[in-house]
Amino acid sequence: MASREFDAVCPGQNRYVILARRRPLRYIKATRVEFMTPRKARRLLTRRSVRAVCLHNLFSGISVLDAVAAETRVMWIGWGFDYYGREFLEQGTFGPTLLSQNKLTPSRKSEQRARKRGVIKTFVAALLFGKRSAVSRDLLTRIDYFSPVLDWEYEQIKDNNPWFKAAYLSWNYGTIEDDYWANRNVQCAQGRNILVGNSAAATNNHAEAFAQLFACSGTQDRRIVVPLSYGGNPAYVDQVLKIGREYFGERFVPLLEFQPKEEYFATLSSCGFVFMNHVRQQGLGNIVALLCMGAKVYLNSMNPLLSWLRTRGILIFEFDPSASGGKCSAEEFLPLTVKEVQLNRERLISIWGRDVKRRKTKYVVDVLTGIST
Repeated sequence: MASREFDAVCPGQNRYVILARRRPLRYIKATRVEFMTPRKARRLLTRRSVRAVCLHNLFSGISVLDAVAAETRVMWIGWGFDYYGREFLEQGTFGPTLLSQNKLTPSRKSEQRARKRGVIKTFVAALLFGKRSAVSRDLLTRIDYFSPVLDWEYEQIKDNNPWFKAAYLSWNYGTIEDDYWANRNVQCAQGRNILVGNSAAATNNHAEAFAQLFACSGTQDRRIVVPLSYGGNPAYVDQVLKIGREYFGERFVPLLEFQPKEEYFATLSSCGFVFMNHVRQQGLGNIVALLCMGAKVYLNSMNPLLSWLRTRGILIFEFDPSASGGKCSAEEFLPLTVKEVQLNRERLISIWGRDVKRRKTKYVVDVLTGIST
């Protein structure tokens, strides 16, 4: 998604680098990717011919950031997992309970265990979770521009970290026409199945979502589709499988392997109803695709993405798994009207449309190369 946009705006002027030993790439098909050792990357980054550096998530190049020439501008394109934390961005990630190992444990202990298991790399954990040395802070202050998924997140990070001086640039991955709804024949407004979550990450809070849906009178004859192909660890996935089967039996449909994009979208087309139980911004690509396809999407009432989408006129619904008795009933499974689906599509295109994205990319490149300020 990134290479398509940047190559369209400044063809022949981009290099896409992975800091690792060369290995076969299973999912990247078209982009010209270079593998580099940190030592080779550091030599490259000292050159004046390098006009700008974009970190595609904070982890991708933070270890060599100090080698970037002083006149070279640096942009951090955030994903979410690389900046959510108690201190850097004070937004919770887990609900009251979380599946961990063989039992349900309080969320704070679960977050600590997640860190110890290496979910967050040690260096960045020290950077973002309280042990900030002068060197670590200096590395982050070397970033000139920051593009998180939501502008709201930028404001929160600035409020929580006054020392973080990076300016805001608006840029996200993907377009409606090329990525999220490229095949207009794929629609899910009439799908009866229910999609829960977007990955195997514990921040999906699967246990709470399953409990609420199990108690809902409108789910008894519907399949529960749960993507678990990335983002988690085997112990957590095993527990999600166990509790999902206990609740829903044969109606529980876990997706344990990556699927080709067309096959995955065909699976999504069977899901007219979507429950995302994250309490932070997550799974936005899936959400945008499902809204374009006509699904009725529910987000946790604590998720800032809920209000962010609503303020942009997008019809999206909320649920509160922590409320006594929940808010889920048979009425929640009435599909959107044709007019409501079309309205969502129009408003999503105004944010993630191809033309909008191309203008944003052009502006980003102009800023990074000094043409615009």
